[in-house]
Amino acid sequence: VNVAVWVLFAWEFGATAVLPAFLAWGSVLVAQSWIDLREERLPRAITYTGVALGAIGLTAAALIDGEPARIWMSALGPAIAPAILLSLYQFASWRYGEGVGFGWGDVIISPLLGMYVGYLNPGIVPPAIFFGFILGAVVSIPLVMIRQGDTQSTVPFGPFLAAGSILAVFIGQDFVDLVLAR
Repeated sequence: VNVAVWVLFAWEFGATAVLPAFLAWGSVLVAQSWIDLREERLPRAITYTGVALGAIGLTAAALIDGEPARIWMSALGPAIAPAILLSLYQFASWRYGEGVGFGWGDVIISPLLGMYVGYLNPGIVPPAIFFGFILGAVVSIPLVMIRQGDTQSTVPFGPFLAAGSILAVFIGQDFVDLVLAR
């Protein structure tokens, strides 16, 4: 899976200064997704390492490519993503009880997702999260139906957030343009 993500990013970014940062991000997302699927947790140490690598790699890429505005763009993404997920987390906790819907680890990983997607355009951070929710629903609803309505079974949400963020790299701007009829 990691190699597939690397190939997709290499295809998207080519031999640019930002490619190494996105390759590192892809590896972090694959590792976190794998762990979440197996253990239903997103280790903070891996998330924080990804944030540190991103801060260094994305800043260097912005400077090398002569696009210093991308530095503030990649700093804005980590504010947008947690604001959205924290609000949803708090609402879900208030409405349905603690740990229903998605967990605190999903909120913790959101700045990492926002940083990379925000580097491209902070306006595609909300669609990245939206894509994660849609992908999660597409998989989870049939699983609940197969389990005959057993809503107590959990499906880790981290892999869907990761996939939604990767999807936003490729179609996030097109989605925004479509929604805004541009």
